[in-house]
Amino acid sequence: MNNLTSPRSGSKRSVTALYPEQQRAEEQKEQYRKKQQRGLKRRLIVFGTLMAVLGIVAISILISQYTMIQAKDSEIAELEKEYAELSTEEKQLLQDIENYNDLDYIGEVARTEYYFTKPGETIYKVPPGSSD
Repeated sequence: MNNLTSPRSGSKRSVTALYPEQQRAEEQKEQYRKKQQRGLKRRLIVFGTLMAVLGIVAISILISQYTMIQAKDSEIAELEKEYAELSTEEKQLLQDIENYNDLDYIGEVARTEYYFTKPGETIYKVPPGSSD
């Protein structure tokens, strides 16, 4: 039923030939729809690419922060170990200060390490191997 007979000419012409403006309008609508689809595809591609780039950047930032946190944790562990050692050393030094303020301790150190004697005292050195 696409072909109609014109009452004037008697020849058969298509309906679209009878309405060229309508045909042009339909072609323009089709071109506009295709143009919109191309634009939509382009926008989706750009948006997808942008999201992928942002995702990669976010993941790389998270990985770098994770490695920094791991490095800081190991540094904290080392510093805590060093702190424990220094705390022990501090206690020992405080004990040494207390001992060096004690005259009996100073006299004992002077006798054992520097061989000082009290008046009337004699020091005998015994070899370390003999326990007789």
